[in-house]
Amino acid sequence: MKFSVSKNELYSALQIVGHAISSNSPQPYLRGIKIDAEKNKLTLTGSNADVSIQKTLEQTEENQLTIIEEGSILIEARYLN
Repeated sequence: MKFSVSKNELYSALQIVGHAISSNSPQPYLRGIKIDAEKNKLTLTGSNADVSIQKTLEQTEENQLTIIEEGSILIEARYLN
């Protein structure tokens, strides 16, 4: 997975999905944010098993989103924020 996006747009999306993350969850996958890079869109998902928040960034001139290589990854939220 490889993509390029405006720092401000990515940070804003991370803040939104981060509200669903519980930093002291016993399951490591519930402390992470899933990033899916698909054709012309980037989807970020955060969940705490009860609530899930998903934010999709569509390719626009404002966010300068470019998907170079499609893929998915789950990264612990504390490393992204």
